[in-house]
Amino acid sequence: MKIHSVFIFLLTGLIVSVSPLFAQQLAHVPAYLEKYNDMAIMQMQKYKIPVSIILAQGILESNWGRSVCATQYHNHFGVKAGNSWKGKKVNLLTKEYRNGKFVKEYADFRRYDSTEDAFEDHSLFLKQPRYSELFLLDLHDYSSWAYGLKRCGYATDPQYAEKLIRIIENYNLSVYDRMKYKLKLKRSIYKDHDLVYILANEGDNLEKIASDLNMKANKLQKYNELPDNFTFRDGDIIYLEKKHSKAHKPYYEHIVIQGQSAYQIAQMYGMQLKTLYRLNKQTIDAGLIDGDVIRLR
Repeated sequence: MKIHSVFIFLLTGLIVSVSPLFAQQLAHVPAYLEKYNDMAIMQMQKYKIPVSIILAQGILESNWGRSVCATQYHNHFGVKAGNSWKGKKVNLLTKEYRNGKFVKEYADFRRYDSTEDAFEDHSLFLKQPRYSELFLLDLHDYSSWAYGLKRCGYATDPQYAEKLIRIIENYNLSVYDRMKYKLKLKRSIYKDHDLVYILANEGDNLEKIASDLNMKANKLQKYNELPDNFTFRDGDIIYLEKKHSKAHKPYYEHIVIQGQSAYQIAQMYGMQLKTLYRLNKQTIDAGLIDGDVIRLR
């Protein structure tokens, strides 16, 4: 049987003549990029992480979205479920570099409800202080980002940075970093107390905010401990991730200003309202007044 050649145009800009069988084997390459590049672009716009790095990590960690961790549990970035992780997790066999060689071992990985959640959590994971040096780098310098990820301990593989760079250069992923996108975020993103947040506008509602940020309204509602049909005021803080159980040091106390609510104080310090209430039940139940001292830790 005669095998005819077909042509594939990859992001490298090269036209390659291959057999139909090999073309079928390569089908996952454009498929992954087409399916997930918009998610990566959105994360770049929100958190200033190079699109090329996001895509390369997703490709490397999930084997082009074909790993068990990705197909069954939506985790494309191999993010582990450490002690601070309060969400769902799954125990899977993985490969780590220990004492000069690769070994197989079981580890807990974060489990997500959707791939969108995985891309968002990957960005928030990189916003930890441990990776802060990355955000001093140029968005177009994918090589420095790759070596920075390895230096900060994202993976145990000693060749991790080189593998990311090879993927980026083989598939010309840096083109995504250089493109000018018409899509612009409708909200400014801020960070304080090691949490990412936005400020509400007068008349905002959860559905509109979620749509502007490409997030789910129920996630925002849960993160911010909001009742249904909550009416936002101009300047209200809305966190894009789960708040801390208590205020970060050096914030131990807060002096109440006339008109402040317990909820506003909790939002101000990025801490959960239930903790604030537990620490100050008697004072809050009596009604907050100007000059009350509220414990934050």
